[in-house]
Amino acid sequence: MSVTISHRTNPARIAASVRDVIPSYADEALLWQRLIPAMFGLGAVPAPDARTIAVFHDEDYKESDCDVEVQFDVAAPFAASGDVHCVEVPEQEIAVGILNGPYDGIGAVMEAVGHWVPENGYRFAGPMFNVYLVSPHEDPEPSHWVTEVCVPVAPVAQA
Repeated sequence: MSVTISHRTNPARIAASVRDVIPSYADEALLWQRLIPAMFGLGAVPAPDARTIAVFHDEDYKESDCDVEVQFDVAAPFAASGDVHCVEVPEQEIAVGILNGPYDGIGAVMEAVGHWVPENGYRFAGPMFNVYLVSPHEDPEPSHWVTEVCVPVAPVAQA
């Protein structure tokens, strides 16, 4: 698979968030099932350009007991309740690889991003995350899914 990596700065944003340890990465839907109804119940309003994002907080890939956070961009801060939090995500400099198709290709895209970072004078500066541009929620056909595989980066000189 040929992967093109880009570099950009994501603007600061506000998001509704649920973070938990789940059985495996494939169980991410469990967190979305908790977040979506609860955020609307708390009066959170989706941002006009809302993105859905999953952040993977473990330092390395794990087969089980994965620390994952799901985020849904909102228009304004809201009062948190239970396991739903309102988080302010600062501006981030990131390296991005695009996955077109089913999620089983994420490993290859992440590997390409992982090579690009040091080869281009950067270091990793935070946990990997996925931005779901087209997900199963929008289109049930896996070949139509589009995912940005992202890692925060900083120039090596700032280490």
